[in-house]
Amino acid sequence: MEVENNQLQPLKTFVGIAVAFIGYFAILSFSNAEMLNLNSLLISYFAGLLAIFIMVRFVDEHARYKNLLIYACIFFSLRMFVGVAHYLYFFESDYLVSYSSTFDYLPEYVWALDSMNLISGVLNGSLDADSDHVLTANSINKNYEMLFFMSLLFYFGGDKVLVVASFNSLVTLFSAFLVYKISYYLRRNIKTAFFCFTLVAMQPMEFISSILARDIFGQFIIIAALYLMLSYFYTDYLKYFFILVSSILVSFVREVYALIPIIAVFSPNIADDLFKRVISKKTIVGIVVVFVAALISYDFVINNILYRFLDKDFFALILALPVSLVYALVGPFPWTQIFLQPPGYEYHIPGYLTSIYNFALMTSTALFFIKYKAEKIDYFILIFIFLFFLSGILVYGGHHTTYYSVAIPLLALFDKDSKFPIFFIRFFIIFMFWVLMNIVYTLVT
Repeated sequence: MEVENNQLQPLKTFVGIAVAFIGYFAILSFSNAEMLNLNSLLISYFAGLLAIFIMVRFVDEHARYKNLLIYACIFFSLRMFVGVAHYLYFFESDYLVSYSSTFDYLPEYVWALDSMNLISGVLNGSLDADSDHVLTANSINKNYEMLFFMSLLFYFGGDKVLVVASFNSLVTLFSAFLVYKISYYLRRNIKTAFFCFTLVAMQPMEFISSILARDIFGQFIIIAALYLMLSYFYTDYLKYFFILVSSILVSFVREVYALIPIIAVFSPNIADDLFKRVISKKTIVGIVVVFVAALISYDFVINNILYRFLDKDFFALILALPVSLVYALVGPFPWTQIFLQPPGYEYHIPGYLTSIYNFALMTSTALFFIKYKAEKIDYFILIFIFLFFLSGILVYGGHHTTYYSVAIPLLALFDKDSKFPIFFIRFFIIFMFWVLMNIVYTLVT
């Protein structure tokens, strides 16, 4: 079944997201740096609920699952509660009765917090944008666009660290809404769409929503980019413009991701031609255009997209791919390392569960392509997901769970059975197998 042009209503959808964010920051602005942390946290919670209400209103009524708003609020509340409870237990038990924060844990998280404070300080005028300190920080900052957006939390609500729990939970729900709409227009089934919504909304990745990381926001940007490409997938020429727009979007997450939409859009045609043993004129033209564009933009690509990886031995990384793939499939191992309390152990459990979640979705995807006749758009989505997975294991050796898992929740689109009991049974079986592996590993070592 082909998706007709504009069925995904990209303008309406992205206007809905924009209005929801405006509503969120409008309510958040009632918070300030001098306010009691508890009051600020409550304001951010109700701001998130308002944003979810707005987003649900932008879902067509005929395509809206019964009680979708209620489930969305429950999922948002659960993710935010876990994040807040985790922070209070491990870092600042008196945070809610304080007016400031003393968070100081792991350089990566402190760097993110300092960057958000710095950018919001420049925005509100408390810091000089031309000062040496600010200019130096900006020059070495990575993911600046994402951090700029996240710094709006402090700009509107004051520098309240746990507001991040509200933001991360909300962004996860926005990703779930986008996947819901993609699923509905691919499968034309509200129950299937809600199934996908739930799997994305309750994904284990960064379920501890108070984590000062940008991965869950990056996932939202990636899913938004895919949504945009699918909206114009069956147009003749307009889709290429939005491929470029999507490339710019995903480059905000990591510069190298800019190549993924471009590779993904041409891959199904090339694969189809190779299967037929006949290369079409359209494919030849596409290859020539890409080749010429690559030559013209060579310096730009090297200096702005691949510059972080010029010192890596890609031949060695390719040879190590089988081992990296095993690392990626197994995930953080052994689980017993948590008892040794290595740096960051407080955030390990979602990483363990993410590996099981990934494997369960991969199993569903394999069954989909075995049992059903896939369309061209299905292969495009699969290649898009695979390229993010491949980049994560190729560059980082499968050791960073969030890097290679960031697009995996999109595999929920291929679980056509869409029955919660089947998925949970599959998840439980994989979980027990991982437990068994940990027991064996412990006994052997």
